[in-house]
Amino acid sequence: WRKHSMALSLLGKAGLGLSLLCALLAALWPYPFNVLWPELAKGGSGSLACPLGYNSSSNVQLPSGHVRIPGFSGESARYALFSNGTIWTARPEAQYAEALLVDTQGSILAVGSMAEVLAAVSALGRQAAVVAYDLGGAFLQPGFVDPHVHFLQAGLFLAYANLGVATSKEAFQQVAAAHVAELEAQEAAEGLPPGSLWLKGGQWDENKWGGALPDRSWLDAVTGPHRPALVSRMDSHMTP
Repeated sequence: WRKHSMALSLLGKAGLGLSLLCALLAALWPYPFNVLWPELAKGGSGSLACPLGYNSSSNVQLPSGHVRIPGFSGESARYALFSNGTIWTARPEAQYAEALLVDTQGSILAVGSMAEVLAAVSALGRQAAVVAYDLGGAFLQPGFVDPHVHFLQAGLFLAYANLGVATSKEAFQQVAAAHVAELEAQEAAEGLPPGSLWLKGGQWDENKWGGALPDRSWLDAVTGPHRPALVSRMDSHMTP
């Protein structure tokens, strides 16, 4: 018990340290990035180019699924105006807009009614190169950024049964059975009663085998009636 308590204590300290480091980086962002990787920074403090090089003057080949806006790169245009679509702003006071004006660095210069955005275009001057895009009723939204991570959970899952590789009920049970065999060997080596150790696993995804959710019978077939088990879905929001 003392050994396990010490391990958990060290693990907790490591998690706390990583959390504090992330909080510090978030508070100072983007200055640490500009200092550590100046070749990826652009335009001084607070301004970042795309880390992969997909900026307005780049000839980098975009990966599959990414589309560069036609005519909106290099020196051919500096601004783009989007209209005639459902433009979601994510602002509570005005969730939808008629038009949107952005520059080649991805900065939103104006969003709102068509009159407001056209006024912003006029303010750019007659020499401004603006390309207008008709969305044709399409939906346009800001990019989502989800920075949260689970340090401790990710580490613990390395010691659990990885059910994420299962593509069928049979494969699910095979992975669970292999882990049960390891638990039985550990119980025998440590002189523990059979069924003392929990079967822990995760990362399963029912979409990989047609959508049927695993239930208790899937586990009872390999654990027997006395071994406790807890296996969570890939999002950790569901267990059999």
